[in-house]
Amino acid sequence: MRDRLYSPRWIRVILCAGVMLAAPFAGFAGDDTAHDGPQLGTKAPGRSVFNEAVDAEPIRVQTFPRTVAWWPFRTGPSYGDVRVPGKETPSDVIITSVGAFRMGDTLPFPPELTGSLAGLAQGYAQYFVVTLRDTAPTDAARTELASFGAEVMYPVPKKSLLVRANQVAYDLMSTSAYVEHVEPWHPAFKIDPSVGRRPQLSAEAAASPMVDLAVSLFPGEDATATAKLIQALGGNVTWASHNTRATQLYVTAHLSRVPELAKLEPVRAISERAAAVFLGARGALNIQNNSGLFGDFPYWEVGIDGDGQTAHVTDSGLSVDAGDFADTRADSGWVDAQACKVAPDHRKLHCYQRANDYGGSGDFLACDTPGNGGSHGQVVSSIAVGNATRGTVPAPSNPSPTDDQTPNDYGDGFYSDNDTNGAFDELNDGAFDGVAKGAMIVFVDANNDCSSGGIASGNLESQITSTWNDYRATDHNFSFGSTNPLGPQYAPDAADIDTAILANPVNLVFVAAGNDGEASDSGSSAEPGKIGDQASCKNCVAVGMSFGVDGAMGAATSPGPAQNGRV
Repeated sequence: MRDRLYSPRWIRVILCAGVMLAAPFAGFAGDDTAHDGPQLGTKAPGRSVFNEAVDAEPIRVQTFPRTVAWWPFRTGPSYGDVRVPGKETPSDVIITSVGAFRMGDTLPFPPELTGSLAGLAQGYAQYFVVTLRDTAPTDAARTELASFGAEVMYPVPKKSLLVRANQVAYDLMSTSAYVEHVEPWHPAFKIDPSVGRRPQLSAEAAASPMVDLAVSLFPGEDATATAKLIQALGGNVTWASHNTRATQLYVTAHLSRVPELAKLEPVRAISERAAAVFLGARGALNIQNNSGLFGDFPYWEVGIDGDGQTAHVTDSGLSVDAGDFADTRADSGWVDAQACKVAPDHRKLHCYQRANDYGGSGDFLACDTPGNGGSHGQVVSSIAVGNATRGTVPAPSNPSPTDDQTPNDYGDGFYSDNDTNGAFDELNDGAFDGVAKGAMIVFVDANNDCSSGGIASGNLESQITSTWNDYRATDHNFSFGSTNPLGPQYAPDAADIDTAILANPVNLVFVAAGNDGEASDSGSSAEPGKIGDQASCKNCVAVGMSFGVDGAMGAATSPGPAQNGRV
């Protein structure tokens, strides 16, 4: 997830949440049935995955490879890459999810997936890749294309534009001194190679020719009208998702219909939706190991659990009364009269601040009512440092220095009693904690309108510097930002982040990449260059998200300007 940003410049965009990784700073938190007081397990010799009855049941999801051979053409769905490793990519090369091609050369697409100009002849607009000359100034070229009546949709690496044009605009583009080549956005460009190849959750689904698709439309296209066209081709449209740049339709269809769907002019891209399961409560386990076995916590086993560290999160609101952050099970520890709003010896919080202190805007509300859909800030913070199982965080083999050995200082914890013995131990039970569960947090509330979810962050350099100087916060998380349609800009926020890191290199800053990846479950179909302005900082870590059981990058993640589409 990533939240909206409205700074004093009032830029508002929906973006995707960054996950902090500090020793490592990541994980998922949640609640479950409470059980009597936390107790430590007894460490077994050797590898400390030590309840064999539990170990025999890995919690990782079993998947089944697709067994349907469906691609009907001699070439594709991947068509090669003309780039030469170690050499500069020529400006007339376009980089797409199906390959990299030199425009002007014959494209290796099957005739059935090659477009034409028939729509123009019938009076309709069509979509084209317009490759600019190496010497052409991009801004001037955009202006000229607009004067022709063409509408620029997206940039296409390395130096091309995806545009919508009618016959008049097409004729003018073809004669422009700025333009090297004009090519239709062929159906072959649209079919992501993942289609029909993603692992499934059952053998039946893996053998089925039916596929769940994410069909991305070009901006401005009529979703209702397109859905009718898809249904006429035998597809079942189950959902429509609208974001700031386009619409995606969730479609269930027979694999044989995918080429026909790609021929629809309003369709920009087609990817397969990865099977998804909800394992957030097991995030601390999944992030630390590849075994999927309860108790396999290699970081926690050696005492790396965030103890002695402090994180700083700026976001929409923190639920101090939730088990993740409450001082005890019965008392949140909120003290309104205190400048930091919590007791000086609070279990988890050093301070709860407002962004008003840094030129932004916020309040002391968590935004966690059902009508608000839950607090973005609470989710982000508990992912990183939440701790709902106990008051302090001893490691199985070596109690943390801050452990006061009084197991009931917090009260009954929240956990899953996997071994059904009525007591919590670190390695056999399901701890709903963040990976850095022993860390403290400084939270900056940068939202004063829960219904909008907007962020008015203020000066980020001041936040990083202040939370470091006052609380020794070394890890800083900004799960918000703004996206420029022309590509990432080295905006003031990004420069402020770099300035703060340069002054205190010990600080590690995480910024959400963005939610403008355009597809819904497969980042490979998104065009690079849409990463948020804040994430363009030079010394920070830009964080995207994974989606589905195959671990693919979530397509809502804004890919960076890197040629391979990575964040």
